[in-house]
Amino acid sequence: MTPAKEGDNYVLTCNVTEPAMHVHWWKNGEPLHEDSTTVFNLENMTVTFHPLERNHTGDYRCTATASLWNLTSHPHNLVVNYGPETPAVEGPDFAEAGQSATFHCSAMSMPPSQFSWWFNGSNVGNSSVFTTDILSTNMSGKITCKAYNLVTGKNVTKSKMLTVIEKVSVMIRNNTVPINYKNFTLICDATIPYNMIYWMKDNVPLNMMHYAVDPHMSYHIENNKLHFTPLTRGDNGTYHCLADNYASSGYELLVNYGPLSVKILDSTKPGPIVSLTCSADSQPDCDFQWFFNGQQSMAVHTGPIYTFLRNNESQGNYTCKAKNPVTNITMYQTTALSVAAFSFPSQAVVTLTGLFAFSVPVLFH
Repeated sequence: MTPAKEGDNYVLTCNVTEPAMHVHWWKNGEPLHEDSTTVFNLENMTVTFHPLERNHTGDYRCTATASLWNLTSHPHNLVVNYGPETPAVEGPDFAEAGQSATFHCSAMSMPPSQFSWWFNGSNVGNSSVFTTDILSTNMSGKITCKAYNLVTGKNVTKSKMLTVIEKVSVMIRNNTVPINYKNFTLICDATIPYNMIYWMKDNVPLNMMHYAVDPHMSYHIENNKLHFTPLTRGDNGTYHCLADNYASSGYELLVNYGPLSVKILDSTKPGPIVSLTCSADSQPDCDFQWFFNGQQSMAVHTGPIYTFLRNNESQGNYTCKAKNPVTNITMYQTTALSVAAFSFPSQAVVTLTGLFAFSVPVLFH
């Protein structure tokens, strides 16, 4: 049987071995009616599709009736072959030298089309997907997909241009250390020409105007530079810059600050041991030193926790020095330790320890 093709005339005939009084037609279980492209002839014994359209696809039956019998035919599956329509080619407009590029081709067609690819005039593939070899800058050219229908005999092509560019590098750099309340600049460098630089913080675009939407941020954008005037702790986040459609890797901005405050915590438990802990609100963590009775020339301990024996010689003032190694800001906190011994008739000795803390914040830049 000749395949049914869109645009051709096509006839279905109901063959009945006995004279029938009536013949009715059905499509997909529903009564078939005449319209501008569907015509009944010879007392409904034939259906002519003029012309055949793809929506005529379906299962057809005819029912013949007489006074003593009613017969229905087996279904006839009509498949209308069509296409291909103009293919859609998906793939990049630009590709980096040293990389490959992948393209996908699709086309409306029944049956599904066969595909072939042409790159700069040479046949390079015979499937719906084509991946180039490793590209070089002299390989820019035209990519063409041809879709071919084996039944209709039709073929259609679609082309697009591929431009091979030098390897793209977009990166963020800075020339200074990010410190709270100081000016700071991020620079976006790209190895390709670009029309516009865009900045994002935590995947949200930054306003391109010279003011910040976030009231906790103060910045402005100048060419390929993002200026913070000044930098604050609210600017912490992950930054990306985009040169047209090419994005940099993330730059993690962590603002250095402090120490803003220093505290001494007495974690002493009952017994002969005293334990003092110094903490500071700071980024990065501070370096800690301990001094006894104001002797700033010689530290008695280094580190945030100072542990020592409790006795008469240990009473006095203990000063914690917290210095931020990045901001170079130094702050002090002092606590007083007193030890008093009392004798009881049982000749046991009970030692009472008192801590009196006072703060002496001193800033050094």
